Amino acid sequence: MRSTKTRPELQAWGVVLVLAAACVLCSLSVIAIQPGPLSETLSVFWADKVLFLLNGFPVCVVLLLCWCATGDPFTAAGLGSLIVNLMSYVNLVKTDCRNDPFVPDDFQLLREAMNAASEYTLDLHWPILIAIVLGSAACFVLAHFIRARKPRWYVRAAGALVLLGGFCWSVPNVYQKTGFYNKRGNEMSKTNVAEVFRLCGFPYCFLHNYNLYSVEKPDGYSSADMKALAASDDAVCKTPAVRPNVIFVMCEAYTDLSDEDVFLYTEEENPTHGFHVLAESGRARSGHIVVSNFGAGTANTEFDVLTGIQTNMVSPGNTSSFRVIRKAVNALPQVYKRAGYKTYFMHPGYSWFYNRDNVYRDLGVDERIFNETYTDADKKGTMISDAAFLAHLTADLDTRLSTAEPLFAYTVTIQNHQAYPYTKYGFEPEKPPLSVSISDTSMETLSVYLEGVRDSTAMLTALCDYLDSRDEPTLLVFYGDHRPTLGQDYAVYRELGLTTGLTGSTDEIIETYETPYLLWANEAYAPYCDFDALELPDVVSSNYLGAAVYELTGLTGLDPYFDTLEDLRRTLPVISHGCYLATDGSEIASLTDAQQSALDLLADWKYYRLKDEALLEHCAG
Repeated sequence: MRSTKTRPELQAWGVVLVLAAACVLCSLSVIAIQPGPLSETLSVFWADKVLFLLNGFPVCVVLLLCWCATGDPFTAAGLGSLIVNLMSYVNLVKTDCRNDPFVPDDFQLLREAMNAASEYTLDLHWPILIAIVLGSAACFVLAHFIRARKPRWYVRAAGALVLLGGFCWSVPNVYQKTGFYNKRGNEMSKTNVAEVFRLCGFPYCFLHNYNLYSVEKPDGYSSADMKALAASDDAVCKTPAVRPNVIFVMCEAYTDLSDEDVFLYTEEENPTHGFHVLAESGRARSGHIVVSNFGAGTANTEFDVLTGIQTNMVSPGNTSSFRVIRKAVNALPQVYKRAGYKTYFMHPGYSWFYNRDNVYRDLGVDERIFNETYTDADKKGTMISDAAFLAHLTADLDTRLSTAEPLFAYTVTIQNHQAYPYTKYGFEPEKPPLSVSISDTSMETLSVYLEGVRDSTAMLTALCDYLDSRDEPTLLVFYGDHRPTLGQDYAVYRELGLTTGLTGSTDEIIETYETPYLLWANEAYAPYCDFDALELPDVVSSNYLGAAVYELTGLTGLDPYFDTLEDLRRTLPVISHGCYLATDGSEIASLTDAQQSALDLLADWKYYRLKDEALLEHCAG
């Protein structure tokens, strides 16, 4: 056997060259492994050369730390490349199967990931995995045959501390800076997260997502205590006499803005006239929900309603609650599935937007339909029209309402999405009659927006006519996702003399975040629908709306968290943006100890439901 003394020995300059070459090759291999053509990614890097540094630096840190630990450049190259390339490989496989990249939070969900893997047909990219292993093995072989001088341990320890210090400083001060991130990749849209990972580089985007979508853990939280609390729920699970179909329609930017006194519409000309006719029909309840966002954040309202958890309660600064859903969650669709319902989602937008396809699967929706079923003929101007949305929805309902199992459907429209220039529709809509004069720019924005409201109301009226023509009992839940952005710095609202956007009083804050809702029963369901029992005030927080529907359709006792929301809604109906309203609509200036305890319990439920809770079993009643 050859003596180790006869092995060639690298001098200091050789060690430097080996480490430098390893850093360059590993940086390239990490980018090459991630989804998409390497040439396309490198072209984006070439146009935004700082991406080379942003992606190469963390790779170099890993390799150099391995060298500090082992003192051998080949061993460091083998170990470091194995670490970073396997992470990129995991990102490739996860993106392939879910169109959702690998982010730091996924480390907390290894068990759930293994369980979920059985739900997918995975392409494991065996050639890439074999190449990763063989490349590292080659480095280990070289380490066996070639010696390298090791600096003393304290020199390597000092180097490791410097590396770790620089890396730890860079994460919050460079990698997590949103403004800096938004400039990368020629200012590409950051809404398609998988595409951004592909073009801006996995290492950089992985670090940018470090703790970006966190769930705040309450002080004193105990998973065991919450599990015991959930098990102690004494509400009785009963099978309702009639199980109605439940259809949610969340309408893009729908508001009753045109009801303000500044508008001079006659009752019939008002764009929301059809909404009010339905609300006053005797088969309905209507009011306002207070949502988490103004002007944007559609998915956050979906989250609030379907989970019963407010986006604003998830964690400070969280702007996208759908990104915190990384496992199966006991949300409203899961509850209805346990009650024997089919589950369905439809939205004429991209499946990747807000990660909706994966999120709705985790929320319990089995059938998910996106814009691939629509064509350009379905558009009104730049967006899929509400009329086309209605046509697709009713066609789907024709086949789904006539089965033995009732249907839980959640749908989201898109026509009235901002912005609102005349070019949106290619014509100038009717200008609203006003008691004040506003600028031509504001009139353009307002008239285009109200054209969308008018179309949404027409869609709502036609949908109710359709549901009344059906024999199956059905409950419709209709509401807006948020108030629209109308001009820069609330320009249209200011010119109309409205307080939307102001925060000097509770009334101003509520006005900024409220949208109308409608609970409506078709003729087949109306005799069984007890709206009075809900005790719904005019204004409630958005996280109560789903719980109210849960109660109305007879599912009390099926989910302990929604049972909790039933009780809290009757004592503290508005919890939003630091404001609290009582059931009579009056402001609560100071919470009682009992009310504060209830809010603390909501915080515990939030964390338990999103992080620790397993899926509940079917109702035994």
